[in-house]
Amino acid sequence: MQPDPVAFSPATPPRPVTRLVPGLLGLALGLSACAGPGSVGVAPTRAALEARVLENPGDVEALRDLGALLAVDEEYGPALGALRQALALAPQDGQTLYFTGLVHEALDQPAEAEDAYARYLGVDTQDAYRDSLRGRLNGLVRARLQREFADALAVED
Repeated sequence: MQPDPVAFSPATPPRPVTRLVPGLLGLALGLSACAGPGSVGVAPTRAALEARVLENPGDVEALRDLGALLAVDEEYGPALGALRQALALAPQDGQTLYFTGLVHEALDQPAEAEDAYARYLGVDTQDAYRDSLRGRLNGLVRARLQREFADALAVED
């Protein structure tokens, strides 16, 4: 049986990421809760994270996780605020850059998402999020080039 050529066409636009972002962030937040030393695998609550940030405004992990938790709840503005604070403290943290890019994608801000993902070059080569940053950047750039190409062809016609 032959695959449907339309389904595999390179001109097929990518699926909107807006509905995907809370799930990706929730998954990543849950995985990070399981990965910590001495962790029992329970993701922190919003109240607990806010308390940690109040107690120590320089706690990059608490800011990043708070931003992710807010994004899961689709509170993208406050999420970006927390993530920007985390990036100000740790500008090359791969996980924070990844979450920031996902939030920008959810807000339909592909240029800002590309900017966040493009910073993977400064991320440590051993960072678990480096490949994910590069992969999301490649997908966004590919989609942008497809749109630009389609627009150029439409003008030509």
